Amino acid sequence: MKQLITTLIALAGFAFQAFANDFQSGDLLYTIISIDPPCVSLDGHIDGQAAQGELFIPGIVEFNNITYTVKEIGSRAFYGCINLTGDLVVPETITRIGSRAFYRCGFSGSLILPNTLKEIGRFAFCTNRLTGQLVLPDSLYKIEPGAFTGSEGFTGDLVIPESVTMIGDSAFRLCSFDGHLYFGEGLKRIGEMAFCQCSNLKGDLVIPESVEGIGQYAFYQCGFEGHLSLSSRLTVIEDATFAWCDGLTGGLVLPENLTRIGWQAFVECGFTGDLVIPNTVEWIGSEAFCNCQQITNLTIGGAVERIEYIAFAGIPLESIKLHAETPPSLHYLTFANVPKDIPVYIPCHTIELYQNAEYWNEFANFIEDCSLSTDKLFIDGDEVTCYPNPTTNHLKINGVYPSEIQIYNLLGQLMKTVHNTNEVNVSDLDEGVYLVSVSDGNRIYKTERITIIN
Repeated sequence: MKQLITTLIALAGFAFQAFANDFQSGDLLYTIISIDPPCVSLDGHIDGQAAQGELFIPGIVEFNNITYTVKEIGSRAFYGCINLTGDLVVPETITRIGSRAFYRCGFSGSLILPNTLKEIGRFAFCTNRLTGQLVLPDSLYKIEPGAFTGSEGFTGDLVIPESVTMIGDSAFRLCSFDGHLYFGEGLKRIGEMAFCQCSNLKGDLVIPESVEGIGQYAFYQCGFEGHLSLSSRLTVIEDATFAWCDGLTGGLVLPENLTRIGWQAFVECGFTGDLVIPNTVEWIGSEAFCNCQQITNLTIGGAVERIEYIAFAGIPLESIKLHAETPPSLHYLTFANVPKDIPVYIPCHTIELYQNAEYWNEFANFIEDCSLSTDKLFIDGDEVTCYPNPTTNHLKINGVYPSEIQIYNLLGQLMKTVHNTNEVNVSDLDEGVYLVSVSDGNRIYKTERITIIN
């Protein structure tokens, strides 16, 4: 009985395989997907993986005196057809190319995609030998994971149309484009490893404002020879997103709403000038900026709680500024090979905290700077201001009645203290720039810098 059931299952499987396609036209197999209107899916070649020569895909076919429109290329239709050669021209009727439709095919010419195409399925063109520029149609809205992985023959620019909202994981991984990469303004997410190891890309990398997320390794070891511009909507830079993009140069401006910078996020990138970690960032991962050797000055926002292993190692920094009144916790190698005698500017009244904080105490030149406090200059919705600025004799405080006013020079040295007044005489101070700390008895409000003119 068991043997009979097994035989019936095998026969059923054979019957399903034999009648999986509705009809044959020429050397190609089709399945009817719609009667009104009459449409079909192209599902393969009669010779299967042994198919060879050039492939011609018609836009319409006839069967039983009915004309069908070829709307789709089915999943695995030409899977592993390594002997197909020449150009691959997809007709203007096709709206979808299924998963692995041309997986590991042997085409050696150009890929021509139709203006009707809406979806490219998973691994549809994975490891193809197609050459020339890849032109994606404006009708396209979905590029699924692995769509073009390993297609090493593509050259020139790659333009992602405005209609595309998501680029799937590994969609263009290991492709060989040697021009610029342009994104449309409709893009919302770039998947993990989407452009991983596309090492020949050139020019600037501009992430449009529409992008809300970028997956880890998305641009790992990409080429580029220009600036990086990030969307202000990003809240996380994932692990190794831009790792080893040493061709990215110029200043790096991080989004103001960023909360987390992942492991190896920007390791060994070529950014130059000052780097500012926004006040919203809470965590900086291991090796995040390791060996970004052209960064000169570092500012770290007040929300950072932890900075991991060699996050800033190997950077010949000239100074560090910290807005945090509680020192962020460090790994003992967070600042490995960073000079320890550089100025480290910290908020007023925090010098003992930093001098006693583990691994911060390796730095030898702390300078208190009252302008670095993360407190806002507002109380009950009213702005706290110092005026006039510049001043010659008297400085007045508006917005709060201070219980204490302290004035510091730029070396962090306390120069004057007054209590229970909103006005302070500064005529006895030398001409120059000073910092003011204002307290209402409950908390401290920090002002902008003031200038005294004699």
